[in-house]
Amino acid sequence: MADLVLNHVSRESLWFVDYLSGSLPGRDYFIEVDPDTDVSQVVRPRSSPLLVPISTRRGTRYLWATFSEDQLDLNFENPDVLLEFVGILLFYLEQGTRIVRLDAVAFLWKKLGTACIHLPETHTVVRLLRAIVDHVAPGTLLITETNVPHQENISYFGLNRLPEGAPDEAHMVYQFALPPLLLHTLTRGEASTLQSWLSSLPVLPDQCTYLNFTASHDGIGVRPWKAYCLTTSGMHCWN
Repeated sequence: MADLVLNHVSRESLWFVDYLSGSLPGRDYFIEVDPDTDVSQVVRPRSSPLLVPISTRRGTRYLWATFSEDQLDLNFENPDVLLEFVGILLFYLEQGTRIVRLDAVAFLWKKLGTACIHLPETHTVVRLLRAIVDHVAPGTLLITETNVPHQENISYFGLNRLPEGAPDEAHMVYQFALPPLLLHTLTRGEASTLQSWLSSLPVLPDQCTYLNFTASHDGIGVRPWKAYCLTTSGMHCWN
């Protein structure tokens, strides 16, 4: 299994060194935004500022940073960025990788005036990567790491888009609602909430399944569970 980190790169990366010096290819790989731009609609997984000031040879520029000032988002409107990641994916497959994790993929595409999460262009990129692995290395699994409420999460199977429900995006999604529900079960000493949620899970088509886990490097997020609780009568929710 390999991790394909599409959304952002480290400030220590060579692409960012290119950006600072104005050199190709990295010069055009990042997202510059005027600091006076209204970005209030953008969904944030962090409380840090979205735009990070960067000193360059062209003066101070503000770059999009969804997660932190050390993780700078890439500009997928530049087709060269997409081609770079297709090349990385093909390299992984050549090395024998058979499960590919798409890190933070929900935030991939940016469009000012929107929430910048789950945009149609993002799903198009996931479908493209699925088509590549199905053609080049049949049997390879794509798994999306999208720490979002359940219905948003399973949209990465591609089921919501197609009337016939044929999956054409991820083979697996992280089951992000499970860890907080398990914690709730253990701390409250009751399993009815967990049982109710389990009974509500849809039957998935062939070649689609969940990755069940108990915690991740991000800890146990409560947003996926809270979204479920708030829309289900009789459920209690943490503040």
